[in-house]
Amino acid sequence: MEYPAGVSRRSNLRPYLVDGISLLVTLGLLAAIIASDRFVFPEPVRSPLYQSTLQKAYSRFGESNMVIEAGRTRSPHAAGVVDAANAGFSSRNPDADIAIHERPEFKKAEADAKAGDSKKALRGFKALLEEQHDGGREANVLRHRVADLLVIEETYEEAIDLYRQILQKDNDQVCCFRHLGDVYRKLGRASMAERMFGSFVAGHRRLMATPGQRSDHLRHNLVSFYLDEKRELTEALRLMQIDIGVELSAPDRFLLARCLEANEHYDEARDTLASIQSDDDRLMKNVASFESELNALRARKQ
Repeated sequence: MEYPAGVSRRSNLRPYLVDGISLLVTLGLLAAIIASDRFVFPEPVRSPLYQSTLQKAYSRFGESNMVIEAGRTRSPHAAGVVDAANAGFSSRNPDADIAIHERPEFKKAEADAKAGDSKKALRGFKALLEEQHDGGREANVLRHRVADLLVIEETYEEAIDLYRQILQKDNDQVCCFRHLGDVYRKLGRASMAERMFGSFVAGHRRLMATPGQRSDHLRHNLVSFYLDEKRELTEALRLMQIDIGVELSAPDRFLLARCLEANEHYDEARDTLASIQSDDDRLMKNVASFESELNALRARKQ
């Protein structure tokens, strides 16, 4: 091939060579970046606790398509500060051995909560929480107290943040999932409420299968949830009947009676109620009220 004067074959190919070399250099740089992206763009470090908590928080319940009716259930907070205090500060609390419970300031704040003065109790527990620096179990106990009282004061977003902090520190505190579900329901966020309730159930079943856990305490918490939500009532009774042959406490007998009534075993429920004896005036008032309702149900059935 003949080229114009002053133009050689080499000079005609030079633009293509430059473009080819540029392309190779670009591809080489891209390959180097991709091969070393773990150094250039490192993945955030996620602890096993973080991953586990996140997974549980977004797990879905088998009944997640259920429509939650506003005001359908009586949550642990629904009856006011006295019921909430007794529910949250139960003597069956597995954290009852923590030293913070023995501090006079803690006892005073707890007494204020049970007396119905949620604002004063909240100030007391918050003051104790501010003293905590190690973020251990004692701090979580105080976060739980503060969060429960914030719900009563209808400071929901702050309560949500505290419940999530508890789960981040200790993902075995699965009761917080139920509290979160209750709060999301109050906020009208039905889907998130069901997610939290699903995590509550899954968390309890995981812990019940873990050696060394207080399975009776966990089972009774799960039974209470089923009864309050009016779901899985047959399973609730089955879980309570595991305790047959074991001397039940007065509150647990009351729980068994509720299970029997929910499954329409009215005579057995009445006999169980008759066996309850306790110095707890609040419990005995609940027993008397429930017995009246039970008698009315039996009369209608007959």
